[in-house]
Amino acid sequence: MRKILSFMIVIAISTIPLTIHATVPAGNLPAGAIGTTNFTQAKEWVIPNGRIIRPTGRFAFTDIFPLGISLTPDQKHLIITCCANGKQYVDVYAASDLGRESAEPIKAVFNGVTTSKDGHTVWVCGGGNDLVWKYQLENDRLISEKPLRAAGFPTSPALSPDGSRLYVTCNLMHKLRVFNTQTGELIASVNTGLLPFGIAITPDGAKGYVTNWASNSVSVIDLKHLKVIKTLPTGGLPCDVRISPDGKTVCVANANTDSLTVISVPYNKVLANIRLHPYPNSPYGSIPNGLVFSPNGRAVFVTLAGNNAVAEVSLHEKRIIGMIPTAWYPTNIVMNKTGNTLYVVNSKGAGSGPNNGKPLSDMMRGIIQKIPIPDPDTLKRMTAEVVRMNGFHNSWTNGNRSMGDLPRNIKHVVFIVRENRTYDQDLGDLGYANGDPKLTFYGKNVTPNLHALAKRYAISDNMFGDGEVSVQGHQWTLGALCPDYTEKTWTTLYSGRGRQFDWLNPPFSYPVLGYMMDHCVLNHISCRMYGDVVRRGGDGLPLPDLRDKIDTHYIGWNLSYPDRNRALEWEKEFKKGIFRQFTYIWLPNDHTAGANPKYPTPQAMVADNDHATGMVIQTLSHSPVWRNTVVFVTEDDSQDGHDHVDAHRNILLIAGGMVRPHAVAVGHLSFGSIYATIERFLKIPPMSQYDDLADPVRGIWMKTPNLTPYDAIPSNYKLSERNPSGTELALLSQKLKLDEPDENTGSLMENILWRCAKGENRGR
Repeated sequence: MRKILSFMIVIAISTIPLTIHATVPAGNLPAGAIGTTNFTQAKEWVIPNGRIIRPTGRFAFTDIFPLGISLTPDQKHLIITCCANGKQYVDVYAASDLGRESAEPIKAVFNGVTTSKDGHTVWVCGGGNDLVWKYQLENDRLISEKPLRAAGFPTSPALSPDGSRLYVTCNLMHKLRVFNTQTGELIASVNTGLLPFGIAITPDGAKGYVTNWASNSVSVIDLKHLKVIKTLPTGGLPCDVRISPDGKTVCVANANTDSLTVISVPYNKVLANIRLHPYPNSPYGSIPNGLVFSPNGRAVFVTLAGNNAVAEVSLHEKRIIGMIPTAWYPTNIVMNKTGNTLYVVNSKGAGSGPNNGKPLSDMMRGIIQKIPIPDPDTLKRMTAEVVRMNGFHNSWTNGNRSMGDLPRNIKHVVFIVRENRTYDQDLGDLGYANGDPKLTFYGKNVTPNLHALAKRYAISDNMFGDGEVSVQGHQWTLGALCPDYTEKTWTTLYSGRGRQFDWLNPPFSYPVLGYMMDHCVLNHISCRMYGDVVRRGGDGLPLPDLRDKIDTHYIGWNLSYPDRNRALEWEKEFKKGIFRQFTYIWLPNDHTAGANPKYPTPQAMVADNDHATGMVIQTLSHSPVWRNTVVFVTEDDSQDGHDHVDAHRNILLIAGGMVRPHAVAVGHLSFGSIYATIERFLKIPPMSQYDDLADPVRGIWMKTPNLTPYDAIPSNYKLSERNPSGTELALLSQKLKLDEPDENTGSLMENILWRCAKGENRGR
């Protein structure tokens, strides 16, 4: 019998002396390829959170953001849906060697794909265009036929055993639609739970099981009478659902609760909820979202998107027995008929590398893997690799609680979040750190405070944002994790393909433990929110415990409102004595409005943001709290700039009386690192595996405080200076949507900002 995973990991952890501060797997390495400058030719990579990926088996790059996969019945072809923010495709790969055979452009696609028993017909869900695309697979290519109309954002398809019916979950209409595959006729619509996503059909065709994202449930459907006969509870955000080969057992991967729900088909009841802990006492963050049964039905292989691994789970033991390394963020998995090979799609592939005129979201090619089923000894070795590459030994939860060189007197933390700049874009001209001044848009003349603060206090030139755009970025800054719902849907939202701007409002889009504000309340830490989102209830109002922790006079997203006024509103409260242990301040105007003539110039908006940052630190440093306060300044993401190290590289400034002047933090840092530091200061546990496993910010602290106050530097720019009207850039900028963060898409904003700063066309 195979050894239990938790036993193996306990051994791995116990061999590391807890008195020595372990580091994230990346050590001091930046994000990117390891051992080569050719990004796509590498075999292993560092990803932004400081973990390492080395996909096992054979692998190949796909188009951007793959979500769905189907293996044709003849075992010759893999059909993969690639749901990018920009151009979307349905890719065809050879199952034998993962050679790309063709790529069919598609107007809109989301997740699901299935293939007829004869292997000739392929059905693909079209998401926001309310179609189910129909193709014929001929000579390794897809030939388009007349699609089916399936209103309500079709998400996942499944065929009846005889192939006569196609069942489609329609996510936004909360329905399962049933079609005649020969005529295309709509046979019936069945009400499901809220936001149905996955579907599986029993081998006899009698029952269907539909996962409901927002209801945290499975709808059991009598397919003869086309009605729901039972609704069973699952964990949070149930995604993939599969049925065992003998038709007796259903398994559901619950992405929001790191669990696997096991259901009896004959008795229509939940048998177990298996917790998928990749290491002892691990907090949330494994994000199981895809699965497939072993041929004998005794185990399931589950994609753990948060651990860059496939877990083999014993249904008898009700636990993980081993893990297989994948690329970044695996999302779906299939197995061949003989049961000796897995195929896994990884949505984030290997990351991005440096960018040169491309927006970050257009750089992230996915990866498809072909993995032989490992024998017990190989699985044990692979598990050890997953442990090492994720840094499970670095867990704060399991005893790695050393403060190291962190000061012990910190009582207040201020977290300032800004919008969308890379390190090189603002600090590439700093001189003494790893920057490229050729890529600097907003150097010392535009951001004098950022530059002065960097020299007065400390920075990191090796800090990376975990998300690609703001809908992910704010999840990370608010709570050290981005839920699978946001990861799966943001490309649809950003590309205008039928999704609402719902990334921070509904409960199913929240991390399971909530955000840092919730975490502070739970742990009796006083806190205050200025401008960003807090969790809301079904009535649309902030949760009761949070309502008195929000400055309702502070203006959030509104690019017409100066950041200096936001800083003054915060200062007004501070001078009244309202200063909490944790303070979150959103200063969004360095997002800019491009060259839109209704707004100030990009330089003026960034300068306004810079002066507001300086104002906050000036106020704090002139007060008695400075001795016991640390300020972290970062950007929610780095999507709209260039960076010579990696497109995910972000700004991190650390200021405070205990911060060493002119210091550069050591090691590979991420948003998890910021919160790992904050949590140590406030003496509270981590929120997720990301901050649990991250290193705190090190190498910048002093034992004796420097209490010399900081005085904000006046801007070199007239902050109200408007963009001129009638220019080419003004006309282009008027196409940008600015009512919400990041409503604009693609490379347009980046190209406009480059031309405003450099006077030449660098974008695509």
